[in-house]
Formats: sequence, C-alpha cells, structure tokens
Amino acid sequence: MGIASGLRDSSLLAKLCFLIIFIANVGSWISFTTTSWGITDDKYYTGIWRFCNMGDPNNKYCAMLDGFAKVWFGVFQAFACIGFAGLNASCLIIALYMCGGSCHKNSETGLCASVCCIFTAIFWLIAVIIFGAKFEDDSDVSLNGSKRLGFSFGLAVASLGLELIVGVLMILVSRKL
Repeated sequence: MGIASGLRDSSLLAKLCFLIIFIANVGSWISFTTTSWGITDDKYYTGIWRFCNMGDPNNKYCAMLDGFAKVWFGVFQAFACIGFAGLNASCLIIALYMCGGSCHKNSETGLCASVCCIFTAIFWLIAVIIFGAKFEDDSDVSLNGSKRLGFSFGLAVASLGLELIVGVLMILVSRKL
C-alpha cells in the first residue's frame, strides 16, 4: 500500500487527526528549539536549552543551559524532552496508521497512537507547569526584573492541547466510530 492510496482509504477523522498532530508537531519543534519560553525586561530570553541577552546591541550573547545547576530546571528539561519525543512518535504512529501496510487501519495501532498522544501530552503539561510556576521566582535562571512568559511557552501549551484532542479523537478513529 502506498502513501497516496493509504491517505485515500483513510477516514476523514483520521486525516483530521493527522493534520492536527502535524500542526502540533510543528509548534512543538518551534517551542523546543527557541529561546522565548520566558522573557525578562524584554531583553533576556530563556528557552529550554539557551539563555540569550539581546538587550545591548554591542554585547548580544547566548549561553547554554544544558546541565544547569538548578534541579527544577533539569526536571523541566527532562519532561520537555519526553513530551517532545512523544509528540514526534505520535505523529509517526498516526502516519503509520494511515499508510503503513499492516498498520493501516489497525485498531491496535490507533489505540497506541491515542495512548502515546495522551501520555506525552501529560509530560508536556508537567514541563509547562514547572516552568510557569518556577520562572518568575528563580532569579538564577531568569535574572531579576519584569518577567513574562513568551511565545515558545504558548506554543508548547497549544501543542499539548492539540495532542490531547488528537489522543481522544484517535480512540474514536481506532474504534471506527
């Protein structure tokens, strides 16, 4: 079975699930790789992996945050990694459900996609909650000043919400309702 025939044979709801999970995946990639999870004084940008100073035009720099010595930040990074990887896996499983030979319209594959979506959205949710709760209080990660959550944070929230929706819809798809 080819991709074109798999897509043609898939239900409208399965196609909708794939479109939504693809959009969530793009948002997740942007969120995972950018430095706008938190913004301090409109010039210091904190992401999952980098902290950037963009305030002084003569002294712009970014510093890596891998292995940063704050336990909460390491836990946040771990949950974000699991949520990110799981969303990618969910997208792949749904693609297999739609076009993947023996996986095509297989109810176990559909339920696997559903479970993967729901569980990894929970991991993304935990990461978002940790960052949202700790960012403003911790001056070691984000310095002191006027703080707000950035667009990367918002994209992560939107991605996990879309992933939860797809998880529920994939239950319906796999049961052929």
